[in-house]
Amino acid sequence: MTKQWEKQRQVCTPGGPFPEGAALVKKTRARHNYFKTPQRVERLLNVQRHYGLPELSAMVDCDTRVASTVKLYQKSILNYPAFKAYFMAYDDRVRGGDAGTG
Repeated sequence: MTKQWEKQRQVCTPGGPFPEGAALVKKTRARHNYFKTPQRVERLLNVQRHYGLPELSAMVDCDTRVASTVKLYQKSILNYPAFKAYFMAYDDRVRGGDAGTG
């Protein structure tokens, strides 16, 4: 007799279900994906240098790994002041771009 393994999906957030979690991950990834172009990367680095912030690149992760999503959030937290200053200085949505933050 062999046992068959069955995949089970389980919510493991300490406070219970977090239905907004998937949308939050999606928005965070969109913000980081926004910084894929060399021009935007250079502008972000200029903002970081100007304000004396650590020069950290925006991270693009894969959709499946929990550890990758954790790193994405860690970089988002560290880059928050730079992202905030960037979007105040360069509002690409007005110029026809999309920051992926709305």
